[in-house]
Amino acid sequence: MTHARNFSEVINGAALLYNIMLAERGIEDKQSGREEWAEIHGASYKQWTEMMAERREEHAAWDRERFWHLVLEQKPQDPAPHPHVRGHLAPAGAGG
Repeated sequence: MTHARNFSEVINGAALLYNIMLAERGIEDKQSGREEWAEIHGASYKQWTEMMAERREEHAAWDRERFWHLVLEQKPQDPAPHPHVRGHLAPAGAGG
């Protein structure tokens, strides 16, 4: 469960940033209601960064190599995690 929790927490930041970027793009394109979306997603991102700061030690100690080993044991369709996903996980703590 630790692997699932850590992965979920870390990768959620990518979705939050994506939503902020979409809202900001909508503001640039003068789409109505996007300012509210940007505020909502910005607040969610702030909460996420606070949670990540609180769990910094747990994420730093997370054995991501063991996580990927367990994932690969399940024989996923694509045996190599996308480099973007591996890169997004790297700031969560030291090591691979």
